[in-house]
Amino acid sequence: MQYTRLTKLTAALALAGISASAVAISSGPQIPRSATIETTQTDAQNRALYIVRLGQPSVATHLRAEAAAAAQNAAPASASLGNNAGTSSAVSSSAAIPGSAKLNIKSPQAVSYANQLSAQQGSVLSAASATLQRPLNAEQQYRYALNGFAIRLTAQEAQAMRKVPGVVDVSASRNSELKTNVSMALIGAPTVWNDPAPIGNKGEGAVIGMLDTGLNFSSPAFSSFENSQYFPWYPLGGPSYQFTNPLGHGNYFGWCNAGHYPGDAAGHDPCNDKVIGSWDFVNAVATADTSAVHDNPGANDQDGHGSHTSSTSAGNNRGAIYQGGSYILSGVAPHANIVISQVCYDFNKPDATIGSTCPDTGSINAVEEAIQEGIVDVLSYSIGPSGGDSSSPWDDAGQVAFLSAVDAGIFVSTAAGNDGPGASTLSNQAPWNATIAATTTSRQSFSKQLVVSGPGAPPANASKLFTAYAGGAPFTSAFPSSTRVSVSAGYGPTNDGCSPYAAGTFANSIAVIQRGTCAFVVKQQNASDAGAVAVIITNNRAGAIGGIVTVVGLPIPVFTMSQADGNALAAFSTTNGNTTTASLGTTGVAVPGIADQVASFSSRGPTSQVNVLKPDIGAPGVDILASFSGDSTAVGEDSGTSMATPHIAGSAALVHVAHPSWSPPEIKSALMLTAKNTGLQTQAADGSVSPSTPTDVGSGRVQVDQAVLAGLVMNELGVNFAAANPAAGGDPRTLNLASLYDENCVGHCNFTRSFKGTAATATQWSVAVGTDAGVTATVTPSTFTALPGVNKAVKFSIDTSGVTTPGWFYGEVTLTPSDSSPVLHLPVAVNVAAQQIEVDSTPITASVAVGGTATGTLTINNVGGVPLNWEIQDSGSAEVEPVAQVGNNNNGYSSDKFLGDSSDIYNADDVSLYGTHSLEYLVVEGFTQPAIQQIATANSVTFKIYSDANGVPAGNPDAGSAGEIYSCTRSTHASDPTNAGLATGGRYDTVQLDVFTAADNGCPAAPTLAGKYWVVVYPTFAGNSTGTIWYRQQSVSGSGSTPVSISPSSGDTAWAAIINGDAPLNGLAMDLYTSASCGAPWLSVAPSSGTVNGQDSGTTTVTFNATGLAVGKYNANVCVNSDDENNPSLVAPVVLTVH
Repeated sequence: MQYTRLTKLTAALALAGISASAVAISSGPQIPRSATIETTQTDAQNRALYIVRLGQPSVATHLRAEAAAAAQNAAPASASLGNNAGTSSAVSSSAAIPGSAKLNIKSPQAVSYANQLSAQQGSVLSAASATLQRPLNAEQQYRYALNGFAIRLTAQEAQAMRKVPGVVDVSASRNSELKTNVSMALIGAPTVWNDPAPIGNKGEGAVIGMLDTGLNFSSPAFSSFENSQYFPWYPLGGPSYQFTNPLGHGNYFGWCNAGHYPGDAAGHDPCNDKVIGSWDFVNAVATADTSAVHDNPGANDQDGHGSHTSSTSAGNNRGAIYQGGSYILSGVAPHANIVISQVCYDFNKPDATIGSTCPDTGSINAVEEAIQEGIVDVLSYSIGPSGGDSSSPWDDAGQVAFLSAVDAGIFVSTAAGNDGPGASTLSNQAPWNATIAATTTSRQSFSKQLVVSGPGAPPANASKLFTAYAGGAPFTSAFPSSTRVSVSAGYGPTNDGCSPYAAGTFANSIAVIQRGTCAFVVKQQNASDAGAVAVIITNNRAGAIGGIVTVVGLPIPVFTMSQADGNALAAFSTTNGNTTTASLGTTGVAVPGIADQVASFSSRGPTSQVNVLKPDIGAPGVDILASFSGDSTAVGEDSGTSMATPHIAGSAALVHVAHPSWSPPEIKSALMLTAKNTGLQTQAADGSVSPSTPTDVGSGRVQVDQAVLAGLVMNELGVNFAAANPAAGGDPRTLNLASLYDENCVGHCNFTRSFKGTAATATQWSVAVGTDAGVTATVTPSTFTALPGVNKAVKFSIDTSGVTTPGWFYGEVTLTPSDSSPVLHLPVAVNVAAQQIEVDSTPITASVAVGGTATGTLTINNVGGVPLNWEIQDSGSAEVEPVAQVGNNNNGYSSDKFLGDSSDIYNADDVSLYGTHSLEYLVVEGFTQPAIQQIATANSVTFKIYSDANGVPAGNPDAGSAGEIYSCTRSTHASDPTNAGLATGGRYDTVQLDVFTAADNGCPAAPTLAGKYWVVVYPTFAGNSTGTIWYRQQSVSGSGSTPVSISPSSGDTAWAAIINGDAPLNGLAMDLYTSASCGAPWLSVAPSSGTVNGQDSGTTTVTFNATGLAVGKYNANVCVNSDDENNPSLVAPVVLTVH
């Protein structure tokens, strides 16, 4: 898949998935009958790039399992993420490097196993070539990060590839997005730099692999010699540093060597003893992408993102000039070496702006290379999917590659994403990664300072005010202290500055106008026309103003100011008759900020794909000043979890150098166990703050100076990470992570954590657990002795049995040592879910003779956490959702009419309704291709309901009204009156019909339904079937007959079952909302109310009484009302046969 950078940009995420085989079409235009939701480009043969994974584990995962087995004197083990786990003969412990957490990737065992994988991949490709009847050549083969390859296939070929023996997953390549001068001191890096050996270090000997947009090779941040010669005005105050290339001087990886690009007699990129390798893994993709901005070959940064993150993690200690001011900059691990991999490129977006995209194949290539190089200690990955993860990390090829990196002894730091502050918006949720939230520092951005000089002494809140230059004329000359500052006479939050001012109103003055109802450009022009020499637009709501549009060619500079500063300035001007004077300098001044607030944009938990706490930890990621693309002096500010991620990458490098034998999970645990977790706050979208929780920031904000002193660490093995896959029966809660987390803790949830002593002598530890009110916890043992290098298991039990109100409950495990090492802590986060009712949709049946009685059992399940109260409604009607077939967000089947070439294809799925139902809403999930979210380009959308005729619809849209129960066509154009009742949109192209609103605007009245029906929905396009096509999503489950399809224009005369591969399709996505009849005279239920505890079930007896009934079949609904807010009423169908 492809990802994009996580700086605060957005892009579409293409979903990998299953495409069904096409159904043969007899004649006429051949409309594709199935498709997968894609945004990846296809080539001239309609082939897209897919990643194929095979069953045996990667080299790294295999060797780690072997090394662990050897260390435990156990039988050799091999883990697999698929269904075809491989086994192998034992290997010696030489697979691991003595005294290090790294694997020996160059060992004979590693080489032999890699050759086995190559042979296996060759066999699979040969078998697939025979199946697809064409030669197949992989664009990239993976052995160290994955066992698999990248290859171009059509959707139908991808489906066939899934059936080739040895293949466990075929997923479409996807795209993702790219997600300091005070931050280093905040996290404690200088303390580590200045500590005595062996703890003290600046990253010497560590190698950080950056996966990003490239590097500004000319920046002094990446020079091989750390020296003040680049900025003579700045005395570094310490000795210079000459870097050592661990490969040997003049030896490099990748594009710094000759031969990686035609015509390169020498290396293409200018590596040195600091930057020891560079790779461009996206040049070929970018060259083929017609939307790409010209991408120069090599890893020279054209975007700036990669230079910024790389200099944050490992940039040299250096001086910089920014906005006229002089600053000291440094990376967290300034003496670490860097290998840069360009895995992203810029492209032209449809709205004419520039975006960045990162194909997952590029990142997997980079991980593959890093493992093979055997020298990289840390990977930094400020990239992730827009909107957060949509698939399990065990199913995501990129995340599985990171697991191989961890197995190889490489720490992986990943961005949490910039989709906050909403809940469950996280990226990179894999438990083996470190997932990083963004926090603030004591400095905001740099601004131009308005220093008020008079008249008299201004009050403290109006003496030094911050402005941000927004545009207009270049601001190159400062305004002296005698400059008049004139506040608009109409200053206020409505129409200030929206009408022209009298000539000379702001003559030779800086005009101050408040934001309001008219455009910014109107206020700017009116101020300029009235003689202003500059204009400051203040906010009319809390906080500062973001980027604004300025007048092209405006002769004066434009600035913005926060509401608080603007109001203070206006209030002072009121007291002095609007005669305020002030200076405004051109040099940027640091705006004071409040440290340790989780940024509003930082993605939050709870996790959506895996039951572990994420994010893991926070780090500074707001207004970070670091190197940028451009010339050697280029620096810039940026914000995002992209900026927080390299802080953790650099911190991990410092911990690795201090403790080279610690594994990546142990380094991660040390960072988490020692993080600052008191006094942290979380920003909301409106700028307000509240106390942070673990689902906001994990264990807290990193303190690397404490992490290097951690007296306990926690390890976990790759085989256990692989085995924790919930889809394979695993449980992530059992992983030995530095947190206690359960998304559905009902009654009790239990955890076991293992701690290894790091001190040279035995240390006593006491353990305590504190939790929110209503939850209690116990720990066994509450004290223990940690012996050097020995693991000690501690059991925790969280008791939620007393909770009656659902929600998240938080706490903290505190481990206090007897020595001087830091007190450690683990965050606790458990959720007691709201009550959630479920009843079986299968009818309760009885068969009795005339006048007889019978009973049945209705089971009421509570799959939530707190008690559920329920009650039977035996008359009247209830608002219910009798059909809820959720789309799989993956693939679907075409259902369209095309006027351009008179072609069509329709699909239908059945519903069975008991009692009587009056239809209120009909919702169908779908998507358009070749681009998503294009349903609005259709002329209209038609909704039809047909009666059943021997298991298929009794008619079709091309056969007139025969068999129709209901038909309504709605325009997609909002200005058209016939649009009333139609809603479109959602993540893809969902269509929804409000039946009552549509009935008030030309459609039939709501139908009353009782029995079996077929639902057909399709858009009508003016074009032909080679253009935009709408696909109805496949559902994750069905509720009756197999869905069917028909294309009358292609010669079809009858509906035919839709086949998914070799099997009939279960169902198509749709939701029906109705008003259902409740009860019947021949039906009674006792007891008629009750309570069901969380994760429990209860029963009630349904009695059928055939007294007075004739022979025949009767059906009705048992309506169950409950305090489940999301589903307050539902129906259980009942069927009585009287004989």
